[in-house]
Amino acid sequence: MVKQFKAINHPTQIDFIPDLNLLAIVEYSSVSLYDLRQGKGPTMSLSLSSSLPAYGLSCRSDVVAVGGASRNVSLFDTKMWKVRANFKNCVKYEITSIHVSTDSNYCYVADDGVIVCQYWNSTKGVRNNYFSESVRLESRHLGISHNTKTDTLMALSEKGYIYVVPDALLRTCLKTDTNPDKKKFKTRNL
Repeated sequence: MVKQFKAINHPTQIDFIPDLNLLAIVEYSSVSLYDLRQGKGPTMSLSLSSSLPAYGLSCRSDVVAVGGASRNVSLFDTKMWKVRANFKNCVKYEITSIHVSTDSNYCYVADDGVIVCQYWNSTKGVRNNYFSESVRLESRHLGISHNTKTDTLMALSEKGYIYVVPDALLRTCLKTDTNPDKKKFKTRNL
């Protein structure tokens, strides 16, 4: 049997929350949660701190990450449905893609040509409030995919190049950074 849900306000992204049987849909500046056992409207709505539209969404069983035109990423805890962490101005342009790592301690964020990585502690929130490692593509990307088994990111550029970025490349600076107060931003061109 096919179930049908009606999105309320300009949907831009959809993802499934494992273990909770919930469907998350980004609708302009909020995330609507639909219970798949029901066939009605949204069960709950999570409001974002910005009134600008959101485009990126990534869900795991314990966290929902969302971001967009505001260039901010909000991570919601699925137990209390409250904001667990906020990353402000993490990229130069609007966020087009977000992926939470399989261990839920890293968040990968992309705008048109840069992929950045941030470490956050699931119990204490953000370790620092800036992204310290990034990879710059040679042209605008058309899509980014995430291999959840190896935490590898794949990106397709508009020039037709396919990039395979292993998690080790993005996490290198984060593991060796001992002074989070010193603002340093490393970019690798591919």
